[in-house]
Amino acid sequence: MIKKNTKIGILGRSIQYSLSPIIHEYWLKQNKINGKYEIFDIEEKEIKGFMQNLVHKNIKGLNVTIPYKNKIIKYLDDVSAASKAIGAVNTIKVKKNGMLYGDNTDAKGFIKNLENAFPNWKKIDSPIVVVGAGGAARAIIYSLINSNKSEIRIVNRNKKRAHNLIMDIKKIFPYANINFFEEYNNALKGVSFLINTSSLGMVGYPD
Repeated sequence: MIKKNTKIGILGRSIQYSLSPIIHEYWLKQNKINGKYEIFDIEEKEIKGFMQNLVHKNIKGLNVTIPYKNKIIKYLDDVSAASKAIGAVNTIKVKKNGMLYGDNTDAKGFIKNLENAFPNWKKIDSPIVVVGAGGAARAIIYSLINSNKSEIRIVNRNKKRAHNLIMDIKKIFPYANINFFEEYNNALKGVSFLINTSSLGMVGYPD
């Protein structure tokens, strides 16, 4: 049972739009857990101090979102095998001894949702476009290649970041057919899925 003054929440930047408090407060009540779910909108320069004080602030766990899924790893004591492979963390557990453990549920969650929405999606053998090159993109690309999808196309504003992602993915999947496309329209030719992992379209970001 979580103590009444225990906090959990979501860590990110410019995330006041997040629906996570509504979702997780609901599940806290459903499971009769006395806790509070908060938004921790933290500037990057403040992250180190924030992470060092989780135990003092009685914060038991965090979800992690834009733009810290990659950057947060260096502040953790241990991460799951999936997080290491993906290079990103979206969930942090504060253990009883104060150690910080990171995990990544994005890959499993994405695939499960895709299977529910499109049960026959694996039978579609055409390219898939992923917009973005952050932590969510890494998890989704990892899950797609792990599901034997033949071709992944990345579209991202930062070319260097996209190429770094591709190099990291190829360390895990050397023969993966994954490429960066500078022209959005060219990337869309003949694709079956368009997956947006970027901040575009979110509240407070460009359409």
